Amino acid sequence: MAELKELRKIMGITQKELADRAGINVRHIQRLENGESDIDKITTENRENLEKILGITLEEMKKLNLGIFTEDAKASVKSGDLTIRDLLDMDKMNKVKKLSKIGALHGMFSANYDRIPEGIFDKLTAEELAGLVDAIYDAYSAGKAEREAD
Repeated sequence: MAELKELRKIMGITQKELADRAGINVRHIQRLENGESDIDKITTENRENLEKILGITLEEMKKLNLGIFTEDAKASVKSGDLTIRDLLDMDKMNKVKKLSKIGALHGMFSANYDRIPEGIFDKLTAEELAGLVDAIYDAYSAGKAEREAD
């Protein structure tokens, strides 16, 4: 699985370090990275250990677009300033911004995006989040217009 190998490299750790931290034999890590072993068939314990170290789920890893990682982003992860999760969240927010009707209005978008309750972000797709941002904006605008009309 090329994504595992790339994420490991972005994090600046060796196969041995990943194996030791995950409690997995280094040869098994090598097989996973080379596609010789199916990542979907690893034990629940190994899955949870890898997910904890990577900071993302294996499902997210499989869907990962490695092109979102600029050299600056990779350096930030390697230095510990950012995590893989941070990069995925930033990528998702950029997608939401592009999909939202108010995405080009930075301040307006941010004000409405920030109103999304914690815990919902991971449960919704970028499309659903954009719809929610727009609905929050519409509700606020309607309420403001009604108050001004009174």
